[in-house]
Amino acid sequence: MSVVPEEWSDPRSLGGTLYEVAWVGLAIVAVGVVGYQWGWFGEATIADGFVAVVVDPILAVATGYLLLFDERVWAFWSGHGRRFAALFVLIMAVQGLLSIAPVVTSLTMSVYLAALFPVRIYMYFHARQYPSTARNRAP
Repeated sequence: MSVVPEEWSDPRSLGGTLYEVAWVGLAIVAVGVVGYQWGWFGEATIADGFVAVVVDPILAVATGYLLLFDERVWAFWSGHGRRFAALFVLIMAVQGLLSIAPVVTSLTMSVYLAALFPVRIYMYFHARQYPSTARNRAP
């Protein structure tokens, strides 16, 4: 059972888009505050920044593309139990990576989330303009 209305899962839903963008914004703030408080961003090297800036926008676009167009990914993600399990594994993996390589992990998460922000907004406008190309769940 989900606390989020079912129609918000449609990529054309303004409420769902604002909800997801708000969570991404909150995650950006949380990762930024933790990284700043622990001083991880001051320890970042040029190589760390280069990898994060080059790789993470590609990952963000790939994530957005798969969630918008791939039916198999959407079928997996639509199950609340699987979504909870996947997010739990992701959170535990990030916690483990923060203990091993905090600078790279926090920088990577910050850039990925910052790139995911406009990708999600683009997904909304694309789904509104071309409804036949997006997964159609709502009428």
